[in-house]
Amino acid sequence: SRARRYRFAGADPAGWTPEPERRYRAELEGSQALSEFEALARQGDIILVYAAKDQLHNEAVALKHILGRDAPRR
Repeated sequence: SRARRYRFAGADPAGWTPEPERRYRAELEGSQALSEFEALARQGDIILVYAAKDQLHNEAVALKHILGRDAPRR
């Protein structure tokens, strides 16, 4: 769940990658929401909104990676 991912990453940006993103990917796999995001992404640009303070480590960035719009940072 989102709460577990947040607790796992905590306030440390280095904690976000790769485990929390992997968990988020596993949570979304096969979901209707991911299918809809993929369909929208194929049509053109989409805007992903987030409320996290960290611009580089958040669910919108992870979703961008999952959709194949950007390679994840290492």
